[in-house]
Amino acid sequence: MGNLKHQVENLSGAIEALRKALEQEPNNLSYMITLGDFLLENKEFMGAQVTLANATKLAPENELAWINLGVAFQRDKKLDDAKVAY
Repeated sequence: MGNLKHQVENLSGAIEALRKALEQEPNNLSYMITLGDFLLENKEFMGAQVTLANATKLAPENELAWINLGVAFQRDKKLDDAKVAY
């Protein structure tokens, strides 16, 4: 549902749908990464950082989670943290 709302340019609806989906499946890595992406797009840097950090804890081998976490830190001007994530 989150991706559908995003496709019709309803970013806040997409974020809310993914948050609800994560309540049902709190360890769903795909939901976490997608929510982090949507939060970044919405310039909610802290929320994106928290969400993506949780994704890296759940799956430390997942490159996409680390890269997106680096982007979240970089956009928030936390360059040292971004370097570590990258």
